[in-house]
Amino acid sequence: MHKLFEDKQRNKILFLIFCIGIFYFFTTLKGHGWGDDFALYLLHAKNITEGNPYGETGYIYNPLAESYAPQNYPPGFPALIAPCYAMFGLNLTPYKILIVVFVLWMLWLSYLLFKKYLPFNYLFCLIFFLGMSPFIWEIRDGILGDFPATCFFLLAIWLELKRTEKDTSALAITEGLSIYISYAMRTTGIVLIPALLYRYFFEKKRKDKKMFLVLISFFVPAIIQSLLMPDSKGYMSMAMQKYNGQSFIVILTDIFSQINKYIDDFKFFTLRYGNNQELNKILATICFCFFLTGWYLHAKKYFSFIDITLLCFAGLVFVWPFYQSLRYLIPILPFYAYFIANAIYHIDVLRFRRFTIIFILALTLWIYLGYYIRRGYGEVTYGVQSVNNQQIFDYIKNNTEEDVVIMSTKPRAFTLYTGRKGIVYPDIKYWNEYENCLRENHVQYIVTGQIDYNSYPIEIAKKDTSKFISIYKSETFEMFKINFEK
Repeated sequence: MHKLFEDKQRNKILFLIFCIGIFYFFTTLKGHGWGDDFALYLLHAKNITEGNPYGETGYIYNPLAESYAPQNYPPGFPALIAPCYAMFGLNLTPYKILIVVFVLWMLWLSYLLFKKYLPFNYLFCLIFFLGMSPFIWEIRDGILGDFPATCFFLLAIWLELKRTEKDTSALAITEGLSIYISYAMRTTGIVLIPALLYRYFFEKKRKDKKMFLVLISFFVPAIIQSLLMPDSKGYMSMAMQKYNGQSFIVILTDIFSQINKYIDDFKFFTLRYGNNQELNKILATICFCFFLTGWYLHAKKYFSFIDITLLCFAGLVFVWPFYQSLRYLIPILPFYAYFIANAIYHIDVLRFRRFTIIFILALTLWIYLGYYIRRGYGEVTYGVQSVNNQQIFDYIKNNTEEDVVIMSTKPRAFTLYTGRKGIVYPDIKYWNEYENCLRENHVQYIVTGQIDYNSYPIEIAKKDTSKFISIYKSETFEMFKINFEK
């Protein structure tokens, strides 16, 4: 009877996840925004598919733009989407559908992780709160490795908890591989290793006979990856360059500033933008207070591997010097929702608990509904697929040599759609080295326009028309050929 009841609950959760998936599927937007992380992922996938060296994407790392991007991304997500590239090329819809599948898997893993801690009704609301979040809905429309990495991150946590019940070799190997895949997709997955060591040395009351299998299953592919990956500027180089020469007080101030930004960003979990900003601030404040309370109650009773994992993950994100909004916290968002539910569940006064549930649900539904009613659907408003953008891509392909280097604010997108090498502009603080940067990287063209973060490129080009010759202009872009004297 108990199993039958549990099966009914599971089926209701599956039906809810299925409905969320249908909504996601029919609201998938055409095209892609100008955030060009996706372009480097696709360039890596292209190399994997065509058997070319992984790092030869055409994107050139600029050390004077320390906050932009590493030379190469970890190989996990490009390997995942390589079959899509082989079959669909630059048709972006199949990639987006793949991301939706991982979002749904994330919801299912959230159910598996928290079902022993919460009653069914709380779990149902948790899955809805998480799955219908405007933040989740918007981010999943980008071709990024965050959700696949999150799924394997959650899977590894779930498998570690399963090994507490039954410590088998199969579970240990699967867990180690899950940790590796999470790490191969986003390097933040590495935090699972110190959390496991904590569990082994301080938490376990019995000897963990299979821990060595977990570690071997992680380190063997991780070491192979490090040997095969090209030697290039990565995340560590970016961080060291940013922090180089700064005092401890300055670094600490930057870290606390970022922590405040990330905390403030939790309001975007329920509303990205829209007409319910004030109500959303109320909801976000209440939810964050419940989140802290729920985490405290959980840690007080169960302080364990999960808490160490979350603390290590948050710490790694906070010390990373380049702020990236709530997107970097996606792997801990299921726990954010769980801790909120956990706090409400532990309210002692029944009437107050019911009032809290009704109030939060009503406010959430009102904000979510208002957002989705007003949200535009169909096509990304301003993205790589727009007419102006496609026109400049075509112009570059038809009017420049294949081996030229083009500087722009979105070089990876230009490289993907034109086949030309690309490099990003220097950060503002390095503009005194702008001309040297152009010369040293053999830049022949610059592209300026609406997507630029500053006006320096166009101002310099307009002032020195002997060095910067305008060859293309549209409503969106202006392109200059560089004419340095030999």
